[in-house]
Amino acid sequence: MPFLYSKEEIIESQISNIEDLIFESEKLKPSDYSEQSWARYQKALNRGIEAMKDSDQDPDKLQEIIREIQIAKENLAKSHSYYREMPYESVARYPEKYKKKEMMVKGYVIQSEDDMLLVATDLLRSYDMDAIEQGGVIYIEIDSKTKKDGRLLKGDEVSIYGTCMGVKSYENHEEHKLTVPSLLANEIVNHSAN
Repeated sequence: MPFLYSKEEIIESQISNIEDLIFESEKLKPSDYSEQSWARYQKALNRGIEAMKDSDQDPDKLQEIIREIQIAKENLAKSHSYYREMPYESVARYPEKYKKKEMMVKGYVIQSEDDMLLVATDLLRSYDMDAIEQGGVIYIEIDSKTKKDGRLLKGDEVSIYGTCMGVKSYENHEEHKLTVPSLLANEIVNHSAN
């Protein structure tokens, strides 16, 4: 026979979960996140604080609030000031040192596909061997979580915020194998979009 918890025990456990979520929030710095996502997170936390004070607590309502706080935390978006500019040459030379670090890249799209971009930094606008030999090409991985402004086209000026993945090897259009710094994009801002 399964053990059943009383309503009071369920509420006590949920209040404890809300307290833990509030405690975790105190370790975060608001300046690391976008104002909009931080405001949603604070709103959810405030609902949790109010629910803990409520004398008529409902387990279903408390569970809904716990989930709301968890979702708001998962959806916190890093502010652009949180990211540091990717030191291209250092990443190319010492990729393991930069792996999993939050980085930002500015440049121009030289190749665009659904799941990846090649971006030329240092205002390189053409995709040729001279440009690649000078350095400055970065492989950008895009996934379903990447926030972006519409379709990206060759020549678009972009700022990309994401996580350095070290280096990535790929074949260019001339079937040369190239190894360049790689970034998993969290957000792509298209400065060319109107």
